Amino acid sequence: MNSYPSSNTFLWELGSFQHYVKTISNQNRIHSPKFWLPTFIKSNDNTCVNCGNTYNTDINPNNLQNNIVQTDTNTLLTYNFWQFRMYPNGNVGHENYISIFLKAILTPYEKINNINSRQQKFLLELGKLGPTTIINNNDLIHVPTRKQIIKQQIFEFTSDFSKDNVTCGFPKFCSLELLFPDINDKSKEIDLFIQVTVLGDDLSRSNLLLLLDDDSINQQQQNQDVEEINNDFDSSSGDIVEYFFNESFADVEFLFDCGTTLKAHRIILATRCNYFKMMFQGGFKESNLDKVPIRYVSYDVFYVILQYIYTGKLMDLKEENAYSILRDSYKHSDLMALTSLKRLIAKSVVKLINNDNWNEILILGWQYNDLLLRTKGLKYVKEHWDTIKYSDNLRDILNNSNVDCIEELFLVANGTNHLVR
Repeated sequence: MNSYPSSNTFLWELGSFQHYVKTISNQNRIHSPKFWLPTFIKSNDNTCVNCGNTYNTDINPNNLQNNIVQTDTNTLLTYNFWQFRMYPNGNVGHENYISIFLKAILTPYEKINNINSRQQKFLLELGKLGPTTIINNNDLIHVPTRKQIIKQQIFEFTSDFSKDNVTCGFPKFCSLELLFPDINDKSKEIDLFIQVTVLGDDLSRSNLLLLLDDDSINQQQQNQDVEEINNDFDSSSGDIVEYFFNESFADVEFLFDCGTTLKAHRIILATRCNYFKMMFQGGFKESNLDKVPIRYVSYDVFYVILQYIYTGKLMDLKEENAYSILRDSYKHSDLMALTSLKRLIAKSVVKLINNDNWNEILILGWQYNDLLLRTKGLKYVKEHWDTIKYSDNLRDILNNSNVDCIEELFLVANGTNHLVR
């Protein structure tokens, strides 16, 4: 437990996790073993980036009085001490969730050199371990352990050792419903694991995410919707639905290049979408116009967006060009900061994925950092590689995407389940 790790990952296995859920009450926790994780730090001299002191480049990493060594002329490798704290039934106020916190433990080196803070970026993963044996004709056959990722989160931890409790984590990291579909029956045998991986500063939030299943993607996006500051309106009110496509009290008319018009109500648009609020109140010329020309947005796309603003629902498109309408509506809902509409459109778009559009869906996933579109696009590549590998759509990606995206595509096509960019 006190040896230095050979990788940047720590795995905590909790066999028969259902027993922890049954026997450990809400607000009570369990602790993982204490573990070391390495951190690479760039430096041009022998000065510690944390405390400014000069150190010996011949430090023995097995001497716990020192936890920093130089791996080459520009890189320092420091080992930090950590421990997980888990609440199997959630901490205060978070019943039916797994609460996970990471505790920073002061190392002898940090104590001696008066280092009072520590900063690190992590990928935190929770999942289930598959069976390690199967029974065949009364014989036990050993098979490799399979990991099924259920929840992932990238986060940055800045610790302050002047505080009594140096922890960072998530009170609602994973709903128990993802482990036990029947929340009233938590007796199902589950071998759980928690894994934490040290990330470098050059990795974005979406790096290292797996090709998750639909339930895991939906759960992650729902959690994002709760945690993010969302400017979408409350779609539960149905009082204004009757005014959609109704000229009663309409005070603005949108004109399209095709010659079609749409009438609407300024107060409804402005109160339910900040984009229109800025348009009508922000000193733009449109604020004084009764007829507003709309350029570069088709009538069909604008209709989808307005219907959502009035009804809170995505219209059911039956047209042959439904995909192109949804694709363009997705882009403009992002521009208008209608996050919930964008989520609804993405769910509809992926149902239409085929040999003709998989590349556009994948590119949208990359461009807008959309986990659902990105995952579905890469899954399509993985499952239909023999069909698409000589296609014009693949050539389009190779000609117009950056190197990281192309590398990710080929790694997935060659059998990995990781989004590695």
